[in-house]
Amino acid sequence: MKMNKKIFASSAVAALALVGTLAPATGVFAATSSIDGAQDIKLNSADQLGNGEQADSLVGVYAQSGATTGEAVAKSAAQVGIISDVLSLDAVPDFNFGNAVPGKTVNLHNNVATSQDGNSRGLLQITDSRTTKATDASGEATILYGGGYNLSLSVGAFTNAESNNAAASTDATATSDAVKNGFRLEFGKDALNGNGGVWAASKDGASAEIANSTFTSDGTTANFVTSATTDGASYGRVKAYLNGDHADDIQLFVPDGADGGYTSTLTWTLTPTVVTPQA
Repeated sequence: MKMNKKIFASSAVAALALVGTLAPATGVFAATSSIDGAQDIKLNSADQLGNGEQADSLVGVYAQSGATTGEAVAKSAAQVGIISDVLSLDAVPDFNFGNAVPGKTVNLHNNVATSQDGNSRGLLQITDSRTTKATDASGEATILYGGGYNLSLSVGAFTNAESNNAAASTDATATSDAVKNGFRLEFGKDALNGNGGVWAASKDGASAEIANSTFTSDGTTANFVTSATTDGASYGRVKAYLNGDHADDIQLFVPDGADGGYTSTLTWTLTPTVVTPQA
């Protein structure tokens, strides 16, 4: 499974485990009341809820002053969809490094860029809900949860093009292969952890480190992160926000000779590995 996204830069001299379900609601539930003297009221879409929001079909009750008995009852709904027996790459981030100086490294600016699959929140997310029937060491039938996986990343050549208000350059050096293939996307080892993300296996809780910290823009594919392959280690959903809150952990080196705006396509590839039964 592959997903592509772009990162942008410009140089300054010219980038779940869940048991059971609750059924979805159908229709509108009216609030009821047995409070003394209570009256039904209905808010339509023109009425304000008091917090600036509009009410589509909210039904409420109120009681007259002095009421001391009875109760007001209202019903809402909860719903969920179950994802089973899949390994999926749900989201990959875009990166924008703002303006940079040739020969220097620049921190991530934001995640606003234009790509086929990327998102502007910096979200990287994987879901593993696979189960496999197996036999343990004693010959007993068992079920293995998850199966392990590798997530790899390839950074394509930085194409000289208009980006971040910087025009494309016509300089031969700026458009040479040495420059286009000389950018380096660099990650700190802890970029996957913290910042509201939950990149920890649901059954062992271990945090993850990025396998390779440097990805050069020559199209070479390298492993980004690997899950453990023991039973249950990858089972569930993991996510990380690779955004501005991790700016020091996400950097781009800009080679000498760069001039104008640049854009590159990043390809994220998720592949399953073999799960190892626990003893």
